[in-house]
Amino acid sequence: MDQLAVTKTWLQSHCILVPNDWLQACIDWIHEENHGSGLTQGKLNDMVYEQWLLSDLHELGMSCLPVNLATDVRFNLIGTYALQIDSIVDVSQSYYSQQQKLKGTDNSNINVTAETSIKSWEPKPTRMLMLSLTDGSLEIKGMEYRSITQLNVTTRPGCKILVQGKILCRRGILLLTESSVKVLGGEVDTLIEQNTAENFLQQAVEKSSTNAGKQIKSEFEGSQIQRIEQTPNDAFRQNREIERKPHQNIKPAVDVCLGTNRPMLNKQAVMMKSSTSVLMEDDDQMVIKKQHSQIVK
Repeated sequence: MDQLAVTKTWLQSHCILVPNDWLQACIDWIHEENHGSGLTQGKLNDMVYEQWLLSDLHELGMSCLPVNLATDVRFNLIGTYALQIDSIVDVSQSYYSQQQKLKGTDNSNINVTAETSIKSWEPKPTRMLMLSLTDGSLEIKGMEYRSITQLNVTTRPGCKILVQGKILCRRGILLLTESSVKVLGGEVDTLIEQNTAENFLQQAVEKSSTNAGKQIKSEFEGSQIQRIEQTPNDAFRQNREIERKPHQNIKPAVDVCLGTNRPMLNKQAVMMKSSTSVLMEDDDQMVIKKQHSQIVK
């Protein structure tokens, strides 16, 4: 069996999948760097593994995760999978306060909000990391469901991890714990430049400020909610359409008598020939229209 097949089998035993062309190029490069000196298979395996830790899984394009993992509402992931961390951020704190800490301009007033301060008997807020993960083809999220001591916000983008065991996935988010994650190490230069903590937080702050202030109207139709961004011209057109609708359910006018509390006599009765108040019912409004009366003695 040649070195390519042996090395690939060894990588697969560690749940690592690589394309044949990448593996062959990696083996050839390692031999050139060592000037053709004899390398044991174990040494070759270790050197290929080190190169894999520094490679970008997006470029390798392999896939190991179930295809429907990112789309199913609930999915139990069983097995061991080698994944790459593209970015990592702490979602338990505001992006702005984290950005100020990284810049060294942290101010206690940043954390002041309209909410009351945390009481001494209340539990202190705990860290919650959100990871952007990929197997090379599928991109998902990983949430620190319980504390994972091996990870922190300074973990380098491109770091490789093993997720293992039975892991619950909700709407494309893996609920990770200490026992379900094993950090292998590594990094990717291009991801470090793109997804540094400073750059990621800056993008998040800019996105929040861009979306702030948008007026969104929610209208309920049965059990569904429709969000409509309405302009003044749209509202004007709707009002004109309501005015043009024919009035329905108009009650006919009737004659009424005006008198005192005493029984009315035919000769003394004062008759008023009038149209009573008419109630016009429309889809969205009720209007009462009063007409002038004519007195007939």
